[in-house]
Amino acid sequence: MPELNNIWKDIKLIQELTEYINKDWEKYSKSTLYLINEYVLKQEIKKAKSELVSQVIKNTFNKHNIMNVSVSDKDRESLEEKDFDEKAIEKYIVENYVKKADELAFKEILSQARKLLPKFWKGYKPRKPTVNEIVKNRKLILEVYWYYLIIDWRNIDYINALDKLTRIVLRNIKPTQAIGRMGEIVNMIDRYNDFAQAKLYEYGNGIIKSFRIYKNGKLEVLFYKKEDARKIAEILITDNIDYDKFKSERS
Repeated sequence: MPELNNIWKDIKLIQELTEYINKDWEKYSKSTLYLINEYVLKQEIKKAKSELVSQVIKNTFNKHNIMNVSVSDKDRESLEEKDFDEKAIEKYIVENYVKKADELAFKEILSQARKLLPKFWKGYKPRKPTVNEIVKNRKLILEVYWYYLIIDWRNIDYINALDKLTRIVLRNIKPTQAIGRMGEIVNMIDRYNDFAQAKLYEYGNGIIKSFRIYKNGKLEVLFYKKEDARKIAEILITDNIDYDKFKSERS
């Protein structure tokens, strides 16, 4: 496979060749209209550069065996605005993401899992639930949203994030290595039948025994141990968790 820098070099040659052709055409036709639309070409080149940047990011994370980390839109846009350089992009990703990957992955997973917290109100203002409000014996009570009659696709990711979080907190799995399958199981159900995903799912992974989704959006996650349900609830509702402290307590 050719280096991505070589591909980018060829892409820029296309742009230069197009400009050359259009100048020749202008001389020949005495027209200021482009023979090849340079604006459309620039947009295609912009898309191609974005794809090349994405590939470098993917390659870098794969090289360091990292999952569950996303590059911010701001950083991605900054990288796409510069001239493409595979090595420079890889260096930036290593310095700003790979070196603190577990902390970034933990924050990302936790942020997604928290989207499942049910809404509670104090007057007209939303408030955080308490552990006792969302834990009933061994059950953790959360909430998903239906998009018409199927689970909103973002909630599939949130359910997977909850699964990952339980493995990180209760099985000491590194955040960059955590895998979630609960959402994938829900996603495999026939989504084109009304509320087909509202059912009981047997899971049995040693942490979570099963989970049930209701038509009203309630998500009940049944743990094997009551203390595990409470521990996950505490993590979900606790603000500003210090990852270094969390990491040291697990060691």
